Amino acid sequence: HVAFIESLKKMLRQLSAALCLTESETEAVIGTVQLDVRPLILVIDDDEIITGMISRVLGEYYRVTCVTKGEEGIIHAQEDGPALILLDVNLMSMNGFDVMLAIKSVEETADIPVVFMTADESGEEEIKGFRSGAADFIRKPFVPEVLVSRVRKIVELTALQKHLRREIDRKSVV
Repeated sequence: HVAFIESLKKMLRQLSAALCLTESETEAVIGTVQLDVRPLILVIDDDEIITGMISRVLGEYYRVTCVTKGEEGIIHAQEDGPALILLDVNLMSMNGFDVMLAIKSVEETADIPVVFMTADESGEEEIKGFRSGAADFIRKPFVPEVLVSRVRKIVELTALQKHLRREIDRKSVV
């Protein structure tokens, strides 16, 4: 991402030179390029207090999008390609397991890691979550430092796995 931004800035400098802009005008144009390259976390939870807390806790390190309905979450997953989805098990509109099934059944979103969240103390939902392919399971109320740590580890591991797949694909073509 950093290389892309630097390349974009170089192109803007070249364009500014072609347009005969002054140095200060060029820097003003380049200053408008504010790309947030932090990974995106999609939160699907119908409790606005929880989504607000997650936004505050994770917003320091990640871009965070919150939706309250499972159907919205499915659309956002397909359109935005988040690095990770935090998904409440018990949503008003549809349950989290159905949302995850919909996300995992589409090729473009199948590899997005999903972390289930619930306030339910039953171990049955946790077992069902892992069996359905969840990357992790977080109990609410959550400890902010634990949430950040788990999200960071999953996002980093997923990024490393994608990089390794690209390298393997690149090597197999040569």
